[in-house]
Amino acid sequence: MPERKESFNEADFLRDRRFGGVPAVFCECESCVQARKLGGRNLRTRTSARVDDHVLIDFSVNSFAHVLFGGLRLSQIHHVLITHSHLDHFFPDDLLAVDEPKAHLPQGWHVNVYGNQRVGAIWQKAVRRNWSHRNDERISFQQLSLFQPVEMDGMTVTPLKADHIPGEECFLYRIERQGRSLLYAHDTHGLPEETWQALRQSHLDCVVLDCTSVMTPDVFSSHMSFQDNVAIRRRMLQEKIADEKTIFIATHFAHTYILPHSELQQRMAPEGFIPAYDGLCVEF
Repeated sequence: MPERKESFNEADFLRDRRFGGVPAVFCECESCVQARKLGGRNLRTRTSARVDDHVLIDFSVNSFAHVLFGGLRLSQIHHVLITHSHLDHFFPDDLLAVDEPKAHLPQGWHVNVYGNQRVGAIWQKAVRRNWSHRNDERISFQQLSLFQPVEMDGMTVTPLKADHIPGEECFLYRIERQGRSLLYAHDTHGLPEETWQALRQSHLDCVVLDCTSVMTPDVFSSHMSFQDNVAIRRRMLQEKIADEKTIFIATHFAHTYILPHSELQQRMAPEGFIPAYDGLCVEF
């Protein structure tokens, strides 16, 4: 019976792969054909973000591509924040490639991985699958609790409530450092009221929002559209959680509900948003 339950967790972990970058692997829809033709910022890997030098949010199956083509040096990362258990956000097998001979790292190097209970269960299974023993000298996992802040490298990180997977406590992250504050908010279908309440405790300087459907509202029950993003920005301005100087970024675009990047810019700029692209760097 315990093994059966574990298999269910892994099946759910593998279930949601439809947001697998642009163009999608086999897809010949108009958006994917156009992305292949245009190239550049129209080619999108699975979503991840680095905060300063040492913190990474999510570790997807495309992390190797980020190393190859995006200049990401994982040896500089000391903390990895996982939002939830879906494969496009959490791929533990590559994350566990920190032992020799897979990796030669400085003596004393260590990375902390953080996530919810289901992420922890998948992590433990990946450890047993990849290692004959735990190598806690290089990498370790810490389970987080909603609305309970943790300190890392001079930052205060608070997991906030998302509305994404039934039965899983998915996280959004508010990250604060030296009076500046970032909200990293996806995957989620809007912001739960408990999260709105927590956000009133600080002013936001940058907000990154799930925008899985750009052109059509109410497509997904666990993601947002650009219409939802605009409504969230307006409410944040009204409640003074953000102001006109706050940077708003839309990301996590599904291939079937996206426009070419130049058109995304034209559509989003009047509403105060920047459309994300691979390699986007923002300072605030």
